[in-house]
Amino acid sequence: MTEVSIVPYDAKYRAAVRDCVFVTGYGGDDVTPFFTDRELFADLLTLYYTDYEPEHAYIGLADGAPAGYLLGCADTRVYEETMKREVFPRIFKNLARGRYRIDGVTARYIARGLLSQWRGEGMTPPLEQFPAHLHIDLFAPYRRLGLGARLVGAWLDDLRGMGSPGIHLGTSTAHTQSHGFYQKLGFRRYAVRRFRTSIFKDRDQRDLYGVYYVMSLRPHQ
Repeated sequence: MTEVSIVPYDAKYRAAVRDCVFVTGYGGDDVTPFFTDRELFADLLTLYYTDYEPEHAYIGLADGAPAGYLLGCADTRVYEETMKREVFPRIFKNLARGRYRIDGVTARYIARGLLSQWRGEGMTPPLEQFPAHLHIDLFAPYRRLGLGARLVGAWLDDLRGMGSPGIHLGTSTAHTQSHGFYQKLGFRRYAVRRFRTSIFKDRDQRDLYGVYYVMSLRPHQ
């Protein structure tokens, strides 16, 4: 029987987090067909959490080995400001120094993501009510062991201890198994937005929708 546990994030797990986000980046599967540079993908999705708010990250272990992570942010407004002031400049410097490999596949993914942002297709729920957010992934062999629920539970307990009023998260219809998971944990669907051009269009012709969930952490709300 697999022994599972939750531990606070430590820098020794940084490589595992970065690997996990890449091999789960396409609906829980490897994102390589759509984004080929591992370092750039990991920097875009995890650098803030591991380097600027590591105290709110958690690692799920299975028999002592990293099985997945939850990256938490207590205030999305701080995240947004730090991304603009610190993270994106670091990424741009790495680009200028040639530390990333930008091929046609990766360039198309980035261009589609930027186009979607320019069109205003994404959204963020009201941050006064739901300031916190999370990002969670598990390596495929360690799913359905209860680790995901325990990771989210640990973060929600911490947020309640901080007096946070609420939390939000964003996922997409590409992550088919995530919706029931979040709803079972008590999140409610807040909004659904269609992306006019899917970032996965090259190999997946289905329409892609962003799906946004929220949870109030105030009693009786």
